Amino acid sequence: MLREHSLFIRRVLIYVHVAISFLSYAASVQLRERILIRDREFHFDEWTHLVLATTGIAMLALLHSLFGLYRSGRLQGFIVDVRRMALAHAITFGALLAIAAGLRLGQTNRLQLGLFIAVNGIALTALQLFIRGVAAAARRRGYNFRQLLVVVHEPSALTQVLREVEEHAWWGLRVTGVVIPPLEGDTHEQIKALTPANAEVVPMANGERFLDLHPVDELWIQALPAAETPAWNLAQAATTRGISVRSLLPHDLLQGARWSVEQIGGLTTLTAARVPLDQFALALKRPFDLALAGFTLLLTAPIMLLAALLVACSGGFPILFRQERVGLNGRKFTLLKFRTMHRDAESRLAGLKARNEMQGPVFKMKDDPRVTTIGRWLRRLSIDELPQLWNVLRGEMSIVGPRPPLPSEVNVYEPSQRRRLSVRPGITGLWQVKGRNEITSFDHWVALDLEYIDRWSLGLDLKILLRTIPAVLFAKGAR
Repeated sequence: MLREHSLFIRRVLIYVHVAISFLSYAASVQLRERILIRDREFHFDEWTHLVLATTGIAMLALLHSLFGLYRSGRLQGFIVDVRRMALAHAITFGALLAIAAGLRLGQTNRLQLGLFIAVNGIALTALQLFIRGVAAAARRRGYNFRQLLVVVHEPSALTQVLREVEEHAWWGLRVTGVVIPPLEGDTHEQIKALTPANAEVVPMANGERFLDLHPVDELWIQALPAAETPAWNLAQAATTRGISVRSLLPHDLLQGARWSVEQIGGLTTLTAARVPLDQFALALKRPFDLALAGFTLLLTAPIMLLAALLVACSGGFPILFRQERVGLNGRKFTLLKFRTMHRDAESRLAGLKARNEMQGPVFKMKDDPRVTTIGRWLRRLSIDELPQLWNVLRGEMSIVGPRPPLPSEVNVYEPSQRRRLSVRPGITGLWQVKGRNEITSFDHWVALDLEYIDRWSLGLDLKILLRTIPAVLFAKGAR
């Protein structure tokens, strides 16, 4: 019954979103045509409006569905919803601009598309606020709660559940019963003492009967129950009755890992990873890399040609510097850069080790005598990095990511530092916008890369790209 109710709510929410989007499109047309620019002819005809409105609204509905915005937002915050809506609207706006360019629509017409995205985003955000406000008001009156039956065999587990439910009152959860298996010593009494006054203490043998006599929306079980145990049988009984079952993993199990359940053929796996698990966002990252790398290569082709001529004229060949680096999960690849050093730079490195300004296995030196005059300018303007766009097109690197390390650096990594290799290395990253060569601690460098992995999102990539532009233009931290 609960599943049918959720599907009904989801369908209603989709219909409401689509209706608001159509109204937002109509409002943007009126705003553009009658209020903002009255003295210019509006070039959209009815068929153009139909194509753009239908495409935009269909894309928004699809992206909102993929981002989980039509599912219950009970266990996620309002800010998470807003970020996902903003990303969906940004992607849709880009697609509509591409269609407008294909149809050769003018600048004033693109303004109307921007108005549609803005009006619709504000309207849907207001709808989310309204829904959450109504839900909160209902809970204050004792309605709209999900009833939990919790199975625990340790007092600490129940304490954690009760604390989380209390601290996140907006989840709308209420513990209605605590199932206790047969336990030795005084553990049983400790759990009973922690049980809320409005919740019932249930012996394991009476768990299934409790499901039949009381409203229960979810069953939470401490740890994964072993097969054919009483907890296992209770979980089976709950799912048979259409009640959701959640397994409570130890809070200190693989700290920092993200968990997900996956179906692999006939296998069901519980996956722990300290890398981003948002598969849809990760799927968007690669096309984004390809598009941006291809566009930047075309845009900077004259600059790269000039740089190649300067390198050749000032120091002869080779023009490109090739170096083995370590990429995704230890894969080795050849990184490309414009050569900025004299050709005997590698053989002179040993004599300069004592002047290393970097703490750790990385070598960095201000006023490195191996750098050529032209190379110093190429580095200062980051032009020497442009050939790495080819590494991006080949799938060896990403636009944004951790710095690609040398094999010699990886050989002395601590186990925790090897997590840098769990994502594709990037041309720019947090290390680029937070100091670049001004960072003298290898541990700090690694910490920034790990922070990027832990916080990764498409929004963070965009933020880093926007901060990279002034860092490059003003040569912040460049040498």
